[in-house]
Amino acid sequence: MHATTPFIGTLMLGASAFAMPSWQPADHRNHQRANEQEINDFLRSINVSTSAVPSAVKAGKGCPLTCAILAVAAGDQLVTPASNETLYDQQADAFWSASAYKDPACIFTPSSIDSLRIAVLGVQRTQCKFAVRSGGHSPFAGFAGIDDGLLISTAGIRDLHYDPAAQTQRSGMGNRWGDIYSYLAEFGRIVVGGRLNDVGLALATGGGLSHLSNAHGWVSQNIISYEIMLADGRHVRASATENPELYFGAKVANNNFGIVTHINQRIFPQGKVWGGSVIYSANYSKDFMAAMAQYQQEGQLDTKSGVLPYLAVTNDTILSSFVYLDDVPMPEAFAPFYEIPSVLDDTKVHDTFFDFANGGLPELPRWTYGTTTMLLDQETYVGLIPVISEFIPRVQSVNSGTLALMAQPISKTMIEESKSKGGDPLNATPEAQLWAVVNVGWAHESDDAVVYRILEDCVAAVDAYAKSRGVFHGLRFLNDAFPPQQPLQSYGAASYDRLKAASRKYDPKGETFIFLHIPDDPTVVYYDVCVPNLDVREDDEDWLHRTAVAQVSAPALQALRSPPPPTWHDRAEGLDTWAVEFEDVLRDILETERKASKGSSYKGQRWKGFTRSPIKTRSACRLVSSDARPQEEDDEDDENNPPSPSTSRSLRSSKKGFPSTSTTVKGGEQGCRGKGEKDTRTRERTLEGTSTRIQDRPFCTQKCLSGLASGGPALEISESRFDLGNAEHLQRGHGWPLPQEAAQSRPVSAGPLLVSAGSTCRCQRH
Repeated sequence: MHATTPFIGTLMLGASAFAMPSWQPADHRNHQRANEQEINDFLRSINVSTSAVPSAVKAGKGCPLTCAILAVAAGDQLVTPASNETLYDQQADAFWSASAYKDPACIFTPSSIDSLRIAVLGVQRTQCKFAVRSGGHSPFAGFAGIDDGLLISTAGIRDLHYDPAAQTQRSGMGNRWGDIYSYLAEFGRIVVGGRLNDVGLALATGGGLSHLSNAHGWVSQNIISYEIMLADGRHVRASATENPELYFGAKVANNNFGIVTHINQRIFPQGKVWGGSVIYSANYSKDFMAAMAQYQQEGQLDTKSGVLPYLAVTNDTILSSFVYLDDVPMPEAFAPFYEIPSVLDDTKVHDTFFDFANGGLPELPRWTYGTTTMLLDQETYVGLIPVISEFIPRVQSVNSGTLALMAQPISKTMIEESKSKGGDPLNATPEAQLWAVVNVGWAHESDDAVVYRILEDCVAAVDAYAKSRGVFHGLRFLNDAFPPQQPLQSYGAASYDRLKAASRKYDPKGETFIFLHIPDDPTVVYYDVCVPNLDVREDDEDWLHRTAVAQVSAPALQALRSPPPPTWHDRAEGLDTWAVEFEDVLRDILETERKASKGSSYKGQRWKGFTRSPIKTRSACRLVSSDARPQEEDDEDDENNPPSPSTSRSLRSSKKGFPSTSTTVKGGEQGCRGKGEKDTRTRERTLEGTSTRIQDRPFCTQKCLSGLASGGPALEISESRFDLGNAEHLQRGHGWPLPQEAAQSRPVSAGPLLVSAGSTCRCQRH
C-alpha cells in the first residue's frame, strides 16, 4: 500500500542492469479520457452518481481527486481546510507531540469497514499517498501523518465487544487503552495493553510493553487475531491459523501490510491493584539504577510487579510509576526502592487498573526518543547516569530542553512468556535486560534539527558505553525506536526475512521497475523509473511496450544485441562490491537535512535498430507462413501496427492493477504453440471468436526461444507434449536474430526466471 511507513519501504522493485531499455516517454493523449472512464466506473461501483464529481476533477489524479470522491461518497466522515477549518485543525493536530504535525489535503475518519474500503480502493485508482493514524502517540513526523496526502484516522472505529464464553475482547482501533480498561472493569477483566490510558491501540502492532507483560508477555503476543483491510479492499482476519504470515507481520510492522481495524485479545481476571507515582530527587539517580538492577535480580521474579521510571537528568527529578496487580500495599517486590528518600509518594490501592493508569510525561510541545538494549549488570546501570548527563549542557541550550532516561526492566519471564505463545517476531534473547530509551523534549520547531542530532549522539554514546562493558544487545524495540534505527532488522535475519515475505504476499508492490543503464564506463550507473500500471491504459494501444513483460524483456534482448566488449568486463571485475542498503545510508542523514531527489539525468529512449518480429503473441497472434520475412526496420511503425497483445483485453484487474487473467479475443488469430488437446479446443474456440483464458493460450517455450538463439530448428528442441497445430515456427534468421558473436568471448546461457503469470525466459551474460 502507499501509506507512509517508517521502516519497510517498497519491498520489491524489478531491476535490470543489462543495457538501455527500449521504451519512450508515455503519450497521454488518451489517458485523460481513460482516467475519467475509470473514475466513473469506480463511482458507480460505490453507488455514487458519476455527475457528482466534475469532469475537470476526474481528469486529474492524486489526492485532490481522492478527496473529491470521498466528499461525495462519505462527506460526513471527511474534513478539509475549506469545509471546516476549525475541525480540520483539531484533527490534523490530534497527536501527542507537535513534532508529528502534518498538513494533509483531507482527513477521512471512516465509521465502518465499507467506508474504509472506499478510501482504500479510491487511493489505488487515484495514486494518492496516504497515512493511517490510530491514537497518534508517535512523535515522528510521517509515522502517522502526511503533507498534502490523505490522512485516514481510525478514530471512528470504536466498537467494543466482550465475549464471556470465549473469554476474548474485540476492540476497534479508534479506542484508547483506557476505553478498554474501563469497559472491562465491570466484568472484572483486563487485557494486556498500554501502560497509560491515553495510548492508542497501534501499540499492539509494534510489539507493545504492558504492566502485565511480566506475567503474560508482549502486547502483540496476546493478540489472538487482527482484522486487516488489505490494499485490494479485502477485510481479512490474521491469526495463527488464518493468514499466519500476515499475523506474524502485523505484530511488529505497524501499517506495512494493511490497515488494522480491530484486534481480538485474550483477557484475564483483574480486581484491585496497588500503585501510583513516586518522585525522587535526581541526586539519587545512581542509587535508583542500582535498585533497578537489584529489583530485576529478585523483585521482578514476582510477575505481578511492574515499574516504569523516567530519570529527568535536566530537571533534577526522577518520576517513577509502580504497580502491583493485587490488593497488596507496599509489596516486597519493590523493597530496593523503599530505601531511596522520596519527594512525593501517591501510591495506594485502586479499585481498577483503569483508575491507576492515568498520568504521563510532563507536558511539552515536542518530544522524540531513541532506544537501545543492554543485558542486566548493576555496575553498567549505575554508569549510565554520567553517560547521559554529559548531554545536559547541549539539551539545556535548547528552549525548554528536557532530557530523560526511561529505564524499562525486561525480565526473562517476559521473553519466555512471549515465546511460549508462538511466532514472536522480536526474537529477544531470554535474559534479563534493560530497554533504555532516551527521551528529549523541547518547545520550538526551529530547534528540531539540533534536538535530533543530540538524540542520535546520546544514543550512540550509550551504545558505545554498553559495548565497552560487554553487555550491548542489538535489539531495538520498535515502539521506542527513532526511525533511522531500523528496529525490524534488529530482530534477526529470520524474523526480517519473514516480514519481507509477508510484505510481498499481502502488499505486493510489484508495480515499479527501476532500470539501470551502465554505459561504456562501468563505474557510472544511470537509472530510469517505469511504472507500467500508470503508463498503460486499456485503450492505449500505442504504449504496450511499457507493460511489465515488455520492460523486462527489452533490456535483456538489447544486451544480447549489443554486448559490451571484453575490456568492459575486465574493468567491471576490478570494481569493489557496493554492499549497502539504501536505509543504511539514509539513517545517517537527519530527516531535516535530507534533500529532495533531483532524479537521474538519464532518460530512457526507444532503441534504434529494432526489428519487429513477425510473431504475434497471445490473443493477437496470427498464423505464420513459411515464407514470412522480417519487416524493414522502422521506428515509427507503432501507430499503424501497434504492438501485441491486442488491446481488446483489459490491462488492469480489480486488484492493484495487475494484468487480468480473463480475456476477450478477436476471432481468426492464433499463435505459436499449443498444449495438447486442451489447447486444441482453446484454439478452436478462439477461431470461432469466443473468449479464452490467458493460461490456456499457446506460447513459445524457453527451449523454443533458445533454439532461435542457437540456430537449431525449433521443432527439434520442442517437447513432445506440445502441439503446433497449423502454426509453423520461425527458423533462425527470421524475427530477432540473436548475435553469435556474443558467445565468442563470453558464454550466454538461458536459465529459468521466476514468473508470476505467463512464460518467459532469461538470457544471462556471465
